[in-house]
Amino acid sequence: MFDYYEYINTSQIITFHNLSTKSLIRDLSRAIGLDYISGDRFSKSIPFSLELSMEDIFKKYLSVRSFISSNEKSLDIWKISTKIEGVYASISKHAGGVVISKNNIFNITPILFDDEDCVTQYEKTILQEIGLLKFDFLGLKTISIINLTISMIPEKSTGEFNIDDYHTYKMINNLETDLVFQLESNGMKKMIKRSPIENIFDIIFYLSLFRPGPIQSGCVNIFLNRKNNLEETYFPYKEENFLFLKIFLSYTHGIIIFQEQIVAIIQTFFECTMYDSEKIFRIMISNSINELNLLFEIFKKKCTKLKLSNFKLLKLFYLIVVFAGYSFNRTHAHSYAKIVYQTAFLKANYLLEYCISNIYIDQLLGLDLDRIIFNLKIIGVFFYKPDINLSDENFKIYKNGILFGFSVIKFIDEDFIDRILYYRNK
Repeated sequence: MFDYYEYINTSQIITFHNLSTKSLIRDLSRAIGLDYISGDRFSKSIPFSLELSMEDIFKKYLSVRSFISSNEKSLDIWKISTKIEGVYASISKHAGGVVISKNNIFNITPILFDDEDCVTQYEKTILQEIGLLKFDFLGLKTISIINLTISMIPEKSTGEFNIDDYHTYKMINNLETDLVFQLESNGMKKMIKRSPIENIFDIIFYLSLFRPGPIQSGCVNIFLNRKNNLEETYFPYKEENFLFLKIFLSYTHGIIIFQEQIVAIIQTFFECTMYDSEKIFRIMISNSINELNLLFEIFKKKCTKLKLSNFKLLKLFYLIVVFAGYSFNRTHAHSYAKIVYQTAFLKANYLLEYCISNIYIDQLLGLDLDRIIFNLKIIGVFFYKPDINLSDENFKIYKNGILFGFSVIKFIDEDFIDRILYYRNK
């Protein structure tokens, strides 16, 4: 991107990090000289919360107030911490964010230089407000693994996969998902065990639901129960069943999962353009009380045709707001689901090629090979020891297993390997 659009038009994005209340208390305890045990107890008395300010914590938790009043140093620490709460402690670069400008970016945003790149000094929301286009580029080693595996399979040179492959779904639903992108965790395996994956759409739904918000809200349980016909489908709940939402929610069992569903609902009820519905969606997930109150007034005026009471309208509005915070981008989920399926398909149908690709990419990245080889042995892959007459530089398929390459043997360099192969071929 930097080469194509040129460095004067392209930059990475800064991110700012402030200390959590717990970290702030711990660091101040150390700086002021409170003994380690007391500092640790003080820090542990603070609840973990991203929403509560220090003032809120002080009002809400008796244990915190008791600790502060227990000695003078604790009181000093609390007083100082309230003054520096929210101050940025460090900066870093956005994991995959890049901004591109048609004009010289140095004239639009202040720039910070490090050893490798230039980074904007405005964070991402400000950059969007001043009209810069932000892209997210995620580098996944999984893509390299897929491409390398395909290169080893002549009949898969086009990269096309049968999305209804029996062996793939059988492997997934047997919970044999180690080395399968995004399906390796115990939590995801529990979801699959409760309700087997039947098609690519199930993968899209599961990826979108397997996140803290939907799990904590209970949406995952409701979705799986409805998918398994264990409970009736409502839109979204029995107590708050708005049948007119069926047009948006029928394919997700009455649950709002995707941002695109929220945007479509907003566009319909607010009678606005797609562009304006995106702006309203951003306000909803910002949790600004004043802006939400203004939005609700507009919502009331636009929704008179629904013939709902003010109370029902308020419930509907805040239901949409809550789901907006949990919702996931469907396009993103589609892209990830494709990668999930490709890795599952390759593992189910071309196990040895897929395993060699995983080993090779890990080796290139300098990762510990002992762990992946141990895991592959657990799933039944047989490894042959290095053989001076058979091994190549890297791992390769041999008989019904994988033959070690010379490159993993200590104290053997590339020149020595080249000489072995040269004289052997001679």
